[in-house]
Amino acid sequence: MSRNSDDETDTHWGFGALNKLFSRVHQRVTSHLAKADPITYRDFPSYGDLLTLEEFRSCLRSGVIISSDGCGYYATAGQESSIPVCFDADYVIEPPGLTHVMWYNK
Repeated sequence: MSRNSDDETDTHWGFGALNKLFSRVHQRVTSHLAKADPITYRDFPSYGDLLTLEEFRSCLRSGVIISSDGCGYYATAGQESSIPVCFDADYVIEPPGLTHVMWYNK
């Protein structure tokens, strides 16, 4: 028996339950992504603050930006996406190609 089995039911190393869990998570994520609206982009308006992801994380960690301050959207260096930001500094997602956050204070 291979130690690196991809079989969900392989319990030789006690990973059968984890394999099943990861399989279910993968199926749900794949299903969700298939149903998700496509990402759209727009030019930046004349207001707001464009921050790199690292600058945004730093602002969250230090309390400079909190969720009740306003809202933000992931962006490229030149356009804003339709993906709203998350307010957890430890789990700021990094969508492929989106390197910035466009932040709008209230």
